[in-house]
Amino acid sequence: MKIKKVLRLLDVIENLPSDIRHMLYEEDTSMDMDGAYYSDSQNRYIPVGEMDIVHVLRSFKKYSLLRERRLVRKLRLRQKGVA
Repeated sequence: MKIKKVLRLLDVIENLPSDIRHMLYEEDTSMDMDGAYYSDSQNRYIPVGEMDIVHVLRSFKKYSLLRERRLVRKLRLRQKGVA
């Protein structure tokens, strides 16, 4: 199910916050806005609203792991006195 559809369903059940509501509108999902995701595999920006929820979760997991690895690496360098 695409994020845009999930957001529409949620908007019926409860009011979406304004910073999330913009993803429902095509003009606000360009690569200049925060509603776009850069796909390494497709080498292009994809509006988050057009992504399937499974792909959003995978990308979130990927970036969370990358961030954690960077933090661990930074801590190890600090412990060694490099940074």
